[in-house]
Amino acid sequence: MRWKIFKVTNLLQLVFSSILLFYIILQLFRKSHDPSINWLIILWTCMNIILALQSMVHIHILNRYFPDRFIPVSVVITRVVVSVLSWITTAILLFGLGDIYFDEGSWKNLDKRIWLIVIVVTIFTINSLLCLILQSGLIRHIRKNNQTAILETVNQLGKSVQ
Repeated sequence: MRWKIFKVTNLLQLVFSSILLFYIILQLFRKSHDPSINWLIILWTCMNIILALQSMVHIHILNRYFPDRFIPVSVVITRVVVSVLSWITTAILLFGLGDIYFDEGSWKNLDKRIWLIVIVVTIFTINSLLCLILQSGLIRHIRKNNQTAILETVNQLGKSVQ
């Protein structure tokens, strides 16, 4: 059950990241923006790409190697690197949301569009945090199942030889 929830949260994160990335790109072409916020646009774009990449890596692992197939070292290293970047990205999202939520003056200045963005980013952040928490033990679980499957195969071969 845990891995089904994990897969759903990763699919949601991939959808959220893709939609937000598409929205950012669409807004860049539709409206002119203040050049002083270019760093924010680049940061937000990179964060969405990182979280989408993390989801794609996890979905690949679940579809290709789950429950008991051998996972190559390159996939594990890719997952670790992307997970570290995702933790950093989620921490940035949490700090940014914390700043909005706990700054008393910011609530009065938000219009309806910004409220919608804050709600979407909150849901996105909660889902990202859930993905990061649920990923713990994935590789260990698959490796344990792989070793069990190998031992069962060896035992089956040993019984058939006798």
